[in-house]
Amino acid sequence: MKKMYCKGVILIALLLAAVLTACDNPSSSNGSGTPPTDTGAPKVSGESVLDTNGSSPSTRTGKVAFRDYFLKEIGKIENGKLTFDLTGFQPTNLENVGDNIHYAPSDNSAFTITGQLTISNPNAKSVRCHLYFIENDSDYYDLYLEGNSTTTVNGDDKTRTYDREEYIYVDQDVTISGTRSAADGYYANTRTFNNVTLKKGWNKLYNHRIQISDNVEPYSSTNTYSTTPVNGLKWVLSSH
Repeated sequence: MKKMYCKGVILIALLLAAVLTACDNPSSSNGSGTPPTDTGAPKVSGESVLDTNGSSPSTRTGKVAFRDYFLKEIGKIENGKLTFDLTGFQPTNLENVGDNIHYAPSDNSAFTITGQLTISNPNAKSVRCHLYFIENDSDYYDLYLEGNSTTTVNGDDKTRTYDREEYIYVDQDVTISGTRSAADGYYANTRTFNNVTLKKGWNKLYNHRIQISDNVEPYSSTNTYSTTPVNGLKWVLSSH
């Protein structure tokens, strides 16, 4: 009888440990019964970062944070070397994928909307990853992985073309295609998705961007998104 009692206690302990392990595992199911994939989750260890001028290696030290309405610390830059990992990290503040990828909502009367995006799964929710570098707990910088930049000047207009790797989390598989533009008389933003398929979990998006500015600020941005990897990108800090 004593042996049976001991075996029962051991069995209960093992079951309890298994439950606790599943609850603590960030890569476990997020409620739908299917664990999210992390093939697109950014993971960086000791990579060099360019300073705000875009050419000199940074020697800064501070925190790296992810924003999905709230800032969440996920890594660091130490003496100009970047380390962070979003593998298994599931953001909580998701919104409808259409609202998340549109520059302006369709019901905003301040914008003129032309074209539309076709979304295979309108019920999918998502959040786009915006990375920040925080120095001295007070100075905030945007942190991007970008490159292949060219700039041309024509009178007061400056056109900059570049590639940028971006990250988006979706809670369900979804495919996006089409072109949509939003303009308010001062700024125009066009986004084209070339039959982009996003898998549940983190995904890498590659944005080929053409930005036109005057002497004051950008007034036109054309963005073409795909999932085809782009070479020649480097981490860089931006002060604006």
